[in-house]
Amino acid sequence: SPATAREEDNDPLLRHSGADTVVTSASAAGRLLGLGTSAPEVVEPLRDLLSWGSGTDLLPELVGADETGPIEHADERCGGPVLMAYREGRALRRGDAELREVKPGDKVVHVLCQDAAP
Repeated sequence: SPATAREEDNDPLLRHSGADTVVTSASAAGRLLGLGTSAPEVVEPLRDLLSWGSGTDLLPELVGADETGPIEHADERCGGPVLMAYREGRALRRGDAELREVKPGDKVVHVLCQDAAP
């Protein structure tokens, strides 16, 4: 279950209480602010990701038995690059040796560009 916290110090406490996902608002805002000074061109795509349903989204998708194969094939099938996958409870990031191929039961997270026009 997801939870929110203002400070990073609360993360372990929330996880111990049963949260499996913790979003720390102060850290997220601080990272965006830092990127605004060091890499301002990155801030807009990140803001776009935070606004669901138009522009750029991240979507999870379960890999079926007939969809096993190289990650590049998963990119094509999903309509956008696969950034990571969850396999047997572990997060695998793009570039990890274990994620050269997707397997049945993997939950892949991929980029999808939505049409912003109504």
